[in-house]
Amino acid sequence: MQLLVTGDTVNLTKIAAARDELEYYHDQDVLDNYGKTANASHFFHGHQIDLQSELSISSENSTFSMKIVGLSFLDDKSIPSAGIGNQGKLIPMEQEYLLHANSSITGERKTPLTQEGLIAEIHPFFNRPDTDINNNKDELLPIMMITSKSLDSASMSSLWDTVVIEGDETEAVKALQIIEPEVESIQFLSSYSSYGGVWLGLNSRKKRIPLGSMGDGVKRMLALSLALANVQGGVLLIDEIDTGLHWTVMEDMWKLIIQTADVLDIQIFATTHSQDCIRGLGDLLETSPHLGKHVSLQSIERRLEKAVNLNGEDICTAVEQEIEVR
Repeated sequence: MQLLVTGDTVNLTKIAAARDELEYYHDQDVLDNYGKTANASHFFHGHQIDLQSELSISSENSTFSMKIVGLSFLDDKSIPSAGIGNQGKLIPMEQEYLLHANSSITGERKTPLTQEGLIAEIHPFFNRPDTDINNNKDELLPIMMITSKSLDSASMSSLWDTVVIEGDETEAVKALQIIEPEVESIQFLSSYSSYGGVWLGLNSRKKRIPLGSMGDGVKRMLALSLALANVQGGVLLIDEIDTGLHWTVMEDMWKLIIQTADVLDIQIFATTHSQDCIRGLGDLLETSPHLGKHVSLQSIERRLEKAVNLNGEDICTAVEQEIEVR
């Protein structure tokens, strides 16, 4: 049985890559080239794709939905009986099921799936070593995701180009100084694959030292600052925003994030399990209450149908009274 997937397969593959869910596709009868691709089943509960399985994400300005349906459920009966693979080869399809996705931003797209649910379309973008899987400058809306692993040297090197062109190197250095005040310069080597890529200049040393020697906190702040500079007018997703950061710098980290997002018109979704991280946000809003209008905290409880929403004032109150909001 062949299935169809409708939607932006590049973004679906991005999500799978960020979650370490890419799988190798080896069916040479369908595609002449090999590589990693996403498995559609991992986007559904239970990691299974069955008839009527569905999911949807919506906001005030956009919607996205995916649903497994029978062909008879669709109004469009003119879907061809064969799709075109990456090498122009016709791919026979039985057309019994469709994975029907609909996005108000990107529209629809039909791509075959294997019986196991693998998207039968390999994007070379995801099969080159050390490639930034989170940034696609061709998207209508700039979207980037930073996982708890931050970014590798190659990804940061690509983002650094925008920082240099815009003349924002000083801002990136200031971000690192939140963790290490002695940082005075950032340099990216063209031969990053051999030497690690990112080197920092310190006030107390003549010779630069590699980013990896400065600890996870400095690397995290560099990743955050580079991402902010590259997603103006878009959306930034940050998983476990406090990764590698000491509790004493949380307030300064939040100040950088919120003020930059306001200036560059960026919507940020950040997750955390750290009460220290939330306390740092509350401390910032206590000293800078005007920033509260830019912030909301959503506390997710499995037993509740909806997340508990806290505004800036509520966050300050919760921190002051030591209320658990994680």
